[in-house]
Amino acid sequence: MKILYIGEPPTHDLYLKGGVPSHWFYGAVEMEQDGHKVIWAKEKTEFLNDIKLIYTHTPDMVFIPNLNLHNHFLILFLAAIGLFRKPIYAYLHHEPQIKSGFKSEFYKLMFRGIKHLFFLSELTLKETIEPEIVAKEKCSVPGWGADMDFYNKIDTSDKGWFVSTGKENRDFDTLIEAFQLSGARLHIMTANRHNGANYEYLNEKCKDIPNIKVTILDNSSSNYTLMVREMASARARAVSYTPLPLPPILRVEIAVVAVSLKKERGGGGGGGGGGG
Repeated sequence: MKILYIGEPPTHDLYLKGGVPSHWFYGAVEMEQDGHKVIWAKEKTEFLNDIKLIYTHTPDMVFIPNLNLHNHFLILFLAAIGLFRKPIYAYLHHEPQIKSGFKSEFYKLMFRGIKHLFFLSELTLKETIEPEIVAKEKCSVPGWGADMDFYNKIDTSDKGWFVSTGKENRDFDTLIEAFQLSGARLHIMTANRHNGANYEYLNEKCKDIPNIKVTILDNSSSNYTLMVREMASARARAVSYTPLPLPPILRVEIAVVAVSLKKERGGGGGGGGGGG
């Protein structure tokens, strides 16, 4: 079977070089291992991107690992009205925020074009099917766990410090305040910018705090191995979130990495937010 995977081919290239784990691809690596031909194609905001990919590769099915309805509007619309007949499978990482009115009807139409929709948690599935945006029989939570072949190659130790990695919904100010008061050693590793947040101020903020080290990296998956090795050498992973709702994918990923490296994990919400 020829499967069109619409995601980030450079990240798959990193996987082939041992730079990231296979669970980042939500089963597509295992599909390839099972003998299917997986076409690693680039997701774009361009309106005709999916149509061009289908015309070029003529797949038997389409797999979208992180469904963005706007990016895939055309192919989902054509599938919903019967003009594209190849099955489309997708992961939905969080429930739609609009559950009534005209926009919810738009979501319902788009979801009709999907053969099956996968979720990362029962809660997200429940919150999506309750307002009848998508039919329950088209949804499931297949389970998602760590690529232990990847993590087992990383040596673990305890050098006495805590490490805080990541970039999504992070409340580093609360974390810094806590470690400044406790005196425990902390290493913050994060991206310079992500999704509107700028973390470059952390170097200046922590320059006179002797027990806190800051490493600012490019916002690239190529730095993942570096961060994982730092986590593997730490006593535990420390995470503090903003009050914004935390997508299930982040809660799962944090737990997956911590358990895979046999590390404790601590999390808390800044200003009332939750942690995982």
